[in-house]
Amino acid sequence: MADLRVAFWNVQNLFEPGTSKYGPTDEPELLAKLDVIARSLDGLFAGAGPDLVGLAEIHTQRILDLLVQRLRHRYLKLFERSGDGRWTGLAVLAREGSFTRLVVEEAYHPWVTSMPRWLMARCQLREDQGGASILFVVNHWRSRVTDASSNAAEERLETARALRGKLARSRLDRCAIVLGDFNAEPFEEPFGEAGLRSVRHFDPRLWDGEAASCLYNTAWRFLAEPDWWEVVEARGEAYVASRPRTTFNASPPVLFDQLLVSGYALRGGPITLRESSVAYAADDATTSSTSSGYRRPLPWTYGAGSGSGASDHFPLVATFRMNGGTADD
Repeated sequence: MADLRVAFWNVQNLFEPGTSKYGPTDEPELLAKLDVIARSLDGLFAGAGPDLVGLAEIHTQRILDLLVQRLRHRYLKLFERSGDGRWTGLAVLAREGSFTRLVVEEAYHPWVTSMPRWLMARCQLREDQGGASILFVVNHWRSRVTDASSNAAEERLETARALRGKLARSRLDRCAIVLGDFNAEPFEEPFGEAGLRSVRHFDPRLWDGEAASCLYNTAWRFLAEPDWWEVVEARGEAYVASRPRTTFNASPPVLFDQLLVSGYALRGGPITLRESSVAYAADDATTSSTSSGYRRPLPWTYGAGSGSGASDHFPLVATFRMNGGTADD
């Protein structure tokens, strides 16, 4: 049975050269960073690469095209730009070997000139992969790192409500994958009853066609699942955390990038989540280690014609089993 490999990555300030003090200063720097990002994406899933990818902080369609040209596989692509050139947009890539159709269902901007906060795409699997339609929602909610105001917190909650309403109208039994940089941790208000109504356990509402919405949030495993104490003890002072547990290079560390699924993406629908596969990917080129052994994203730096790192976020990855079709993995 084939697997569907899904990823999200906030690629940090991928602006057109010279348009932002946070982005690349010139074309060679942009291309150098794109090379690193492409190599990292191609290297996900033990080198198999993703089938379905959400990206945040892409400035223009041109930059997305340059990135896609560098990837090993061919992808259908969608781009939702910001309403103001000072900000970045969202993108979705769907591998042509798995999908035949990729269309925008809706994009949410809180106001005309704002960044897109979520982009909902309808992704049609090939017939030999089952032919099912998947709703794929890529998110980048208003920052709580650069804007700690009450207005920003309220906007995150309103963004959650808008997404909940759209999912309800789209019928969650149609299988939804919701992921991205939410700038909120899984126990905060936007994920509660007033927002996305996410749950951490199996809940009958996940499969209730009458429910307004209910999503299963996989981020709980990063908050609650311990490393094996035997491994910690065996490594002693040389112990290095077995896997990243936070997604954003901040102090104190935070868990912003998360994967949520509707009931029929968790089980019983065209795909089934392999929950143990949900992880934050870390490779030697884009990761640093703290003095205490914790792994952190290594933000992009560039000088003298070469760069290091890639982003202040880890890629988020997950694998789903495809329940229909005849294609081999």
